[in-house]
Amino acid sequence: MNILLIGELYRYGGASEMMEILAGELRKKGHRVISVYGYNPRNRKIEKDIRVIFENRFQKGVNGRARYWLEKYNLPNLYARFVITGIVEREHIDILHFHAMQGGYMGIRDIGYLGRKYKVVWTIHDTWPFTGGCMHFGSCGGWMNDSCMCCDEQQLHTLYRNTHKNYNRKRSAFTGREIAFVTPSKWMADNAARSFLKKECCVCIENGIDLTCFRPLDNREELRKKYGIEEGKNVLMIAAGDLQSKYKGFASLAKALRKLKEPQRYTLLVVGEKDGGAEEEEICVACRAFGFVRDKSVMNELYNTADLVVLPSLQDTFPTVALEAQAAGTPVVAFPVGGVREQITESTGWLLETISSAELAFTIEKIFADKQILREKGRKARERCLRLYGKERMCQNYENVYRNIWDGAR
Repeated sequence: MNILLIGELYRYGGASEMMEILAGELRKKGHRVISVYGYNPRNRKIEKDIRVIFENRFQKGVNGRARYWLEKYNLPNLYARFVITGIVEREHIDILHFHAMQGGYMGIRDIGYLGRKYKVVWTIHDTWPFTGGCMHFGSCGGWMNDSCMCCDEQQLHTLYRNTHKNYNRKRSAFTGREIAFVTPSKWMADNAARSFLKKECCVCIENGIDLTCFRPLDNREELRKKYGIEEGKNVLMIAAGDLQSKYKGFASLAKALRKLKEPQRYTLLVVGEKDGGAEEEEICVACRAFGFVRDKSVMNELYNTADLVVLPSLQDTFPTVALEAQAAGTPVVAFPVGGVREQITESTGWLLETISSAELAFTIEKIFADKQILREKGRKARERCLRLYGKERMCQNYENVYRNIWDGAR
């Protein structure tokens, strides 16, 4: 089959990571795969079979100026549509696979047009496809009862902020097109079933990772010397592409660390983009900041350097960090949100009862009171990843969906 993967950001974020993994595995199975991204935020070198719609500064500038008006009047992004349809026709594409479709590189009408004209699979990495514009709905349930309006969410992925109008436009454009929707978690599948997508075809395919890359290493002490970790410290780690997002919970972690009785015993590894702020200045434990880390071997070393990975997300679908850490044999402590509840069990890590900085601080202290538990849960976490979260299994499930669509099955 000839497959076209479409996403927002080239080599940035969890959705992009899944696109890359899927493309690699599908090529191993003999499929022809082309990936198209809306933007290249870090100006990385474009590899073979990769396209970026708005690649240079001029294209991004023109699209940025036009985006508000295109969204306000629900106009098609003719340039993006021209690029996509040109690739489809020229490369004889059989299946289009949507990933992150927000960000203004393609309009709602364009998505509906492609869904009507071609065979489409759409992986819902966040709630944008069935809300008025937000990727994280928090405690709001407006998207469930047609009252998605007057939204006060600041991180809307739309410049035109009439969320009710956008909500109705999406419902019209995304339903009745025979698009096959896929969710990475049962939590997201349940949300889709409560939204206007409830009558659409939807299956759950959990994300998978490279378990040969993310694996336990037996040189932790050497790694700690390499990364400048003081001997005898309890090492925590937090990782996310954008730690500045309030939904990644960095402020909650900072607050929890300030509640520790002996903060001098801890070191925190911080991986991801973070400008800093009051909560970081008052964090009260030693920090080692690594910024955005692209190299998977370095990430695996950092996971193995840490005793415990903290995942304080306030809402998340099925975070890759939780899989990678556990595959490396490092257990995770997390708030009980979204698909995270499906990734961590009582035998492999710690899932808190509430979203509470006080409970997080108490749990961290309890964990380090007996490090044998850390090692045991890390071992079981690795075993569970081997059973459930290999990239080969994910690819096979997607391949089954492609074949069903190609054969005309629902």
